[in-house]
Amino acid sequence: MLFTTIRAVLAAAAPVTAICGQNIDSLVRPQAVVLPSVTVQAIAVTPVTGINGWYGLDGNLAQLDSWAATYTQAHELAAACRTAMQDAGHTMESEFDNYDPAAELAGVYRVTQEYSVWV
Repeated sequence: MLFTTIRAVLAAAAPVTAICGQNIDSLVRPQAVVLPSVTVQAIAVTPVTGINGWYGLDGNLAQLDSWAATYTQAHELAAACRTAMQDAGHTMESEFDNYDPAAELAGVYRVTQEYSVWV
């Protein structure tokens, strides 16, 4: 449900799709996918429960990775994702350049963002 929610937000945002098209995947970036692209994964899920049990709502910490062939384009995609996610009411918790020596050697750059998403 988390991935479906985030994918719907990003796929509906023209600035995001202008950069990466529909290349929005869960957890792992398929090697066959042409850059730029976005991956989404759940970092933590906290169910909202009370005296009567689960309220049907989860607090999620989601990670979005913006991948591109250049540092600049990775940041442009991350900025577009941030606008889309915040416009949808989700809160960005952090953003950082995610250094991965193997990815860097392959000419791939990544910006990681974490969001609070309630679904």
